Amino acid sequence: GNGNFKDLVINYVIASAQKALNEGKDMTTYSFLTLENKKVTHLDYAAYLNYMERQKTPPAFDALDVSTPENMLFGTAKIDKQHFTAFGLTHSTVEGKKADDLMVKMMNPMNYVGQKNTTNSKHWRIRHGSKDKDTSLAISVILTTALQNNGIDANLEFPWDKPHSGDYDLNELFAWIDGLCK
Repeated sequence: GNGNFKDLVINYVIASAQKALNEGKDMTTYSFLTLENKKVTHLDYAAYLNYMERQKTPPAFDALDVSTPENMLFGTAKIDKQHFTAFGLTHSTVEGKKADDLMVKMMNPMNYVGQKNTTNSKHWRIRHGSKDKDTSLAISVILTTALQNNGIDANLEFPWDKPHSGDYDLNELFAWIDGLCK
């Protein structure tokens, strides 16, 4: 669909591209970007999604054969891997079991943002590579928006052209931490 949320995601991607451009990266190779006077002025979102390519097919996380790291995340001391959705369990191709509902709930921070009897961290720094195909960019935007809507300091960036790899910008991370602690 189209609308404010899609525009918000696009704006985060444009900000990422602009930061890379400001840092001297040659952005002319990315045909889905429009550059004018050293500014990223437009992103062809459909072309950008084609550039990203598809990483996983549905069901991407709760594999029917419980073969994903996410299935292992929901394992226990006695069960190596478990389903964590009703769909995964219903369509399981192995003798799968379903993780405890409370365990599943606890893995989703959205269940706790702004809730009574919950203390949220005052500062969040969220990084999701702009070419991370493992999870939709929308997930990080949704979390950031929920945090901000609850008055929580949340800083989201999509490090440019980074896949699902982590350690995007450790020097910036340490400077951010130092800024909070001083």
